[in-house]
Amino acid sequence: MGKSSDLEPIVGTVIADKYKVEALLGEGGMGKVFRVKHLHLNKIFALKLVNISTAKNSPTIIERFKREAEVLAKINHPNVVMVIDFGILEPTGSPYLVMEYIDGVPLRDILEQRKTLSVSQTIAIAKQICAGLYEAHLEGIIHRDLKPENIMLQRLSHGDLVVKVLDFGIAKIVNKDIVTKNITLSDNMVGTLRYLSPEQMMGLEIGTKTDIFGICLMMYEMLTENVPAVMIEPPRPMLEFREDVPTEVEELILKGLSQSPANRPEDVLELRRNLEELESYVDESQQLIDLSVTNRLTGKLPSSENYTSKADKRTTTNSSNTTTKKRASQEKSKETAQRKSKDTTEKNTQHKTILTNIDEPIKKTNTAFYVVLVLGLLIVFSVGGFVAKNYLVKDEKPKIEEKAIPALGIIRGGKFTMGYNKGDSYARPEHEVTIKTFQLSNFMVTNRQYAEFVAQTGRPPLPQWQGAKPAPELLEQPATNVTWFDANAYCGWLTAQTGKAYRLPTEEEWEYAAKNRLRFNLSDIGEKYAEWTNSEFYLYPKSDAPMPSLPSRVRIIRGKTEDSKLEPFTFRIWQKEDFSMFILGFRVAANEE
Repeated sequence: MGKSSDLEPIVGTVIADKYKVEALLGEGGMGKVFRVKHLHLNKIFALKLVNISTAKNSPTIIERFKREAEVLAKINHPNVVMVIDFGILEPTGSPYLVMEYIDGVPLRDILEQRKTLSVSQTIAIAKQICAGLYEAHLEGIIHRDLKPENIMLQRLSHGDLVVKVLDFGIAKIVNKDIVTKNITLSDNMVGTLRYLSPEQMMGLEIGTKTDIFGICLMMYEMLTENVPAVMIEPPRPMLEFREDVPTEVEELILKGLSQSPANRPEDVLELRRNLEELESYVDESQQLIDLSVTNRLTGKLPSSENYTSKADKRTTTNSSNTTTKKRASQEKSKETAQRKSKDTTEKNTQHKTILTNIDEPIKKTNTAFYVVLVLGLLIVFSVGGFVAKNYLVKDEKPKIEEKAIPALGIIRGGKFTMGYNKGDSYARPEHEVTIKTFQLSNFMVTNRQYAEFVAQTGRPPLPQWQGAKPAPELLEQPATNVTWFDANAYCGWLTAQTGKAYRLPTEEEWEYAAKNRLRFNLSDIGEKYAEWTNSEFYLYPKSDAPMPSLPSRVRIIRGKTEDSKLEPFTFRIWQKEDFSMFILGFRVAANEE
């Protein structure tokens, strides 16, 4: 029986002299997870191992890994994965974490196959998440990265469903008695972009209500297959997706999704109690979720269409009135939209008529008029050119230092597969895209470079500068808290200063560069920050994702978190053009010369 110390573990080898590797369960950007057997206890566990290259090059990830072990060791609850052991492999220095083995299915897999769950299934899962997190909160631990990938469902031998909360790697410890090293804003990307709470997006103080937002966001997704961008606009009514969600359930979820933490339930215990009260509105028989391996592979899970909520069976006046009001409101919205469309059409028709009327006199004007008009324009242009040449252009454009100009690299074009079929609904489906050769800045625009733009244009300084200029230690750091408007204006200013046409990269260009980051020496792209692109939101070709309700113009933001799985660069969110966030910056692009 071989040992594995300086080599990558393979089936049959032994880790740390006691854990025999039986199978690879999964892998991601940070490392791999193996099913192992403890040689002395003869018991199965899951062993999480950081990649050797990652361990050598990213001290932050190692610190996060140690944090996860410390955090999990403080929580003892059946709804939170239990940690068994932690250590460092010699001589590689790769840390490993041993946890209880959960023979179950990630919630993400269930949602990919089922799309949505019944109301009672959603409540049953959320209640157990609340129970586990309440224990964590009592220890002063906030998860702050709740998403379906971090929730595991397990069916016990006697039939009960058990929900486990995983991945406390970026948990925040708020209890001063147990704080060691608190990785907060300096941890860069603290959470998964599309699941961040408003306070996380704005870089504000987080607390237990941040996890309440995460639970309610997952509930909304479980019921509608949609993850609302609450920073853009309020979540859409669930009636637009399905008709069997009781009003009381929807109201509780929307309360938990409030932008202000003060408007959410007081704590997860209160949220759980509210969910228990609402169980009387739904059919208990819906709580069975098929987790069999066969069904997971074939996708033949019980259809949610077979389930009927008690809310539909109730015949009380209140329920009937509520449904009637909702439908009446929906019909009224449709009528309003149709009326607006009709008004717009009429206005466009009137506009075209006005243009036509303006054209008519011109068509009837004689040739002499055109001769006079052309001569007049020539005189104006001649005088204007003389004035511009001799007076206006004398004030040369202010020069900027070379170090204030972002260095560009050539991104050779080609075909690539965009998207990821195992990602969320907005990252699917995979599709081929052809990219033309273009130029992209080797690094994100720095505070030093952005400060030159601010000084010359009078744009507001960035909030983290705490003054008109950035502190010396911030100069070479990426400029963040930048809106799309300001990033786009920066490109225009840089174009005016240099004569080179700068712009923001398209989403396709950004992902192409990110997926080929080593080839183009862009090792930092997407690693720590989110970045603006110039692309407006759209669904990928042949996408089956629901079209989100959006304001008139939103732009795609790209980036990843350190715990992204397999294809991190397929992750995408969208925000209004005036949105800013403490981890959001940009880099510049230009066409091939």
